[in-house]
Amino acid sequence: MRGRRAVVLAAALAVGLAACAPEPLPEPEPEPVRVDETLGVVRIPDGGELQLRLVVDATGDDARAATVVAAARAALEDFGPVQGVPVALGAPLDGGCSVTGGTSAAVAVVAEGAVLGVVGPTCDATLAGAAPTLAEAGLVVVSPGVVTPDFTQVPLGVPGPDRVEGLLRTAPNLLLEAVGAARFAFEELGHDRAATVTDGTAGSEALAAAFTTAFEDLGGTVVAAERLPEDVDADLFPMLETIASEDVAVGWLPVAPDRLPALSGTWASGVRLGSTVRIAPSTSAHPDVLADDRSAGLHVTRPLLTPDEATNSVTGMAAGPVLERIAGLLAEDDAEAAPVTGWWAPAYDATVLLLRSIDDVSILDADGSLVVSRAELRVALATAVMGGLSGRIACDDLGDCGTTAVEIRLRGLEGGTDPAELPLVHLVLP
Repeated sequence: MRGRRAVVLAAALAVGLAACAPEPLPEPEPEPVRVDETLGVVRIPDGGELQLRLVVDATGDDARAATVVAAARAALEDFGPVQGVPVALGAPLDGGCSVTGGTSAAVAVVAEGAVLGVVGPTCDATLAGAAPTLAEAGLVVVSPGVVTPDFTQVPLGVPGPDRVEGLLRTAPNLLLEAVGAARFAFEELGHDRAATVTDGTAGSEALAAAFTTAFEDLGGTVVAAERLPEDVDADLFPMLETIASEDVAVGWLPVAPDRLPALSGTWASGVRLGSTVRIAPSTSAHPDVLADDRSAGLHVTRPLLTPDEATNSVTGMAAGPVLERIAGLLAEDDAEAAPVTGWWAPAYDATVLLLRSIDDVSILDADGSLVVSRAELRVALATAVMGGLSGRIACDDLGDCGTTAVEIRLRGLEGGTDPAELPLVHLVLP
């Protein structure tokens, strides 16, 4: 009996002690992740999609717009989800190559609320209309086609008048062509006396100034800086005689396309200038300019947008296979469509650059949502570096990310209207 009673008492004591024991504390709720909320935060719930948008200029240049869309789609396929979250590009918005069209597209993007960034546009006017609205809302914009210096820096190192925070581009700054021209003239040709001719516009003057700075930094001298007469029918010989009297060896001619043939032809026919080198930027040497016989002997600068054997260091994809896929995507909508020469690579790189930067700053919260700080995304983009299909991508704090390599091509006596098909005479590398 005593043994049984002891067992019963022991059991009762155990029950009593259990009843007196404190209940286990509940597990504390995990703290939500903390990020920089200065410009706002985007949360993509578990099962949702990360939103990016394309702003193109189908009305102004349908072929380039289609190329940008196809390149962005190819880049997204290659990059894949961001930390397991799928990415949606949505339907492309057409800015129509106008300021009002750009503003309308930006307002539509901002109204969605959760869009993180925009790839595009490729037209100056659209970017001028879209960028301020998108920047004010905290979004980022990566343009693969606008080369005008005003949107990033002019002169180099100084914020341009249209610069806004959050605006970057994989398209190269046009001023780099002036630097390339100066290096070609001084380093390759060995010339140390140059002249510049402008048309009086701000863009023309900026290109002349960039050439002058680069040429003189190398050790050369710009001995003549002239401006075209306002009268398009004016005799150019007096101006060119002034230039010839300075014993120049090279002329940098960043003038409007409608002024370049007359200037180039008169320059070439001058007794003391006929054997000197004439160089013009890509924005001046349009196909109709190159078709004019007066352009014979003109050197043309162009950014090197598709280096041989280029590979995107993030996706690991080489240029050749990517171009084939972009061509295939274009053919799905139009059997005769083809990628616009050169510009598909900056569009692919712009998309990868944006996706990689989002991936770098995004954080998975305890509830499975993806959290992205708009401010942290801007910081990541401003210091981003990667190998691109358009060359080395290295962003600076003024928004220029694109290649600094410049081609020098020659419009010879045999003609040719496509700048990309002209004979390559020199490559200016970083």
